[in-house]
Amino acid sequence: MVFVMQGYPDLLISTLVSLKLTSKLDIILTSFNDSLAFFMSGFFGFYVITLPLFLQSKLNRKFMFLDVESSKETSEEYKALMAMEERIYDTKWDCLYSDFRKDKWAMMHNYFFIMRRMIFVFAVVYLDVPALQIIILVLSN
Repeated sequence: MVFVMQGYPDLLISTLVSLKLTSKLDIILTSFNDSLAFFMSGFFGFYVITLPLFLQSKLNRKFMFLDVESSKETSEEYKALMAMEERIYDTKWDCLYSDFRKDKWAMMHNYFFIMRRMIFVFAVVYLDVPALQIIILVLSN
């Protein structure tokens, strides 16, 4: 999952460039290779859009476990049950937050990384003003 997050800007750039070719639909439909490339760019576009939503849903579940652990109003039996569920959950999704301390803001590092890169890529692809691109580059790093 970490490798997917590192390659996220590349997938987003290739998707946006391929989707810019929709104005040339008559050329895309004449060749099988171009049609396949256009179809795959749509698939990767769906993947790129849903990845931040998926990551946020997994982090919200982990935050629920952290809230139960730090709550003083929950019973010990419920805390024990949630701790067991958390161990099972961590075996699948620990790679998303294992390198960070158990703090909500620290654990959202990967989510913020993806969102910053998404804003940067949209700025590079769609803004034609180099000054705005430089400002967004500085602000996103």
